[in-house]
Amino acid sequence: MKISIALATFNGGKYLQEQLDSFLNQNRLPDELVVCDDGSNDETLSILEGFSEKAPFPVKIYLNEKNLGYSQNFSKALALCEGDLIFLSDQDDVWLPDKINIVMQRFDERPEVQLIIHDLDYCKENMTPIGQTKIERMSGFFDLQKDYVVGMATAIRGDFLRLCLPIPDNREVGHDNWLHDCSNVVEGKAIIEDVLALHRRHVSNATASNGLNMDFVTDRNYFYRNVRLMSKTPIEYEAPSALYGWMQERKLLLSELGYVQLSCLNKKIEKQKFLVSSLKRRSSIHAAPRMSRLRLILSLYVDGGYAFFSGLRSAVKDLVGN
Repeated sequence: MKISIALATFNGGKYLQEQLDSFLNQNRLPDELVVCDDGSNDETLSILEGFSEKAPFPVKIYLNEKNLGYSQNFSKALALCEGDLIFLSDQDDVWLPDKINIVMQRFDERPEVQLIIHDLDYCKENMTPIGQTKIERMSGFFDLQKDYVVGMATAIRGDFLRLCLPIPDNREVGHDNWLHDCSNVVEGKAIIEDVLALHRRHVSNATASNGLNMDFVTDRNYFYRNVRLMSKTPIEYEAPSALYGWMQERKLLLSELGYVQLSCLNKKIEKQKFLVSSLKRRSSIHAAPRMSRLRLILSLYVDGGYAFFSGLRSAVKDLVGN
């Protein structure tokens, strides 16, 4: 089984060497490292070139002619990977030595699984663990199957990945969310609750503004109220619309290749279509003058659209909110 690592870099010189060294320390080495650099102007490229000279596996470095942005840089790197299993990697974390080996074993044990995500230790900038893992932080308040998404902790089968590419070029579609959403369509996502990497938190993280990645959470109820619920406030429907389009476009192929039964997929497509419609209708409510919202809210509520949100609580929030 061929193992690829897809690494997206951009001005990552400060921490990159530690991540690269952790690839060398794997009990099962990768068969290739594919790097796409998005226009770095620091020492990133010299670090990569030095690493490629000593690595016991091929290191393929691609330089983007123009800045693609985080998700599209990953989309390019993933498309260039040739492995049976592809591991996603950020430029500033550290993998534990058993990561590749354990993830490989889980894929071998469960042929129906297309994507695997493992737990991670949150660490300070100096890589000192803060004492919480991501799953510990989310358990009890989130649907892990749906909401636990971290690119650097994700691996995906190559054949399925190629059905998911290219990642939609839309600011609302993150590369990791996209792959997890596609795998959930075919019920092919699995979670390993072992910590297999150290996740460095610093001000330059691409996800630094995400409330889930705040410092140590002491009051989990406060965390739930102020992160979990507030994260649902923006009405964004481009990402669900893109997934709906992918499901429609790929449905016959997904069925013919045995990823999912066509009847089951058709039901999911109808549900996704209703979700997109409900998101658009709720967006129109937010844009409407407050005095004219009640009719729109009642219509969406009666149709069952608020089931995708927080039910009556969301309806009341739409009525009294700004």
